[in-house]
Amino acid sequence: MKEHLPKLQARSYSVSSSNLYQPGRLCFLFNIVEFPTCPARPVSRKGVCTGWLAELVAPLLHPSKNTLDAKGGSPSTEKVLLLLDLSSLNC
Repeated sequence: MKEHLPKLQARSYSVSSSNLYQPGRLCFLFNIVEFPTCPARPVSRKGVCTGWLAELVAPLLHPSKNTLDAKGGSPSTEKVLLLLDLSSLNC
């Protein structure tokens, strides 16, 4: 079944690392965007990759209270720092 699904678009993430500060580590910054329910979409949802990343780092999240209400037109976001240890990669 997987072969019949359309290919996912590439996702861009910001690398915010300094090899001088933390040698051998990559830090990625991303926002977790949640799209609230509305008449056209009765169930709230998160983006494909950010939803997966959010679950991965859920124990580290600190929700931000700086969100607009539904009338503000902007989804709520949380900022997360994700660290990747390069020594664990086989490349």
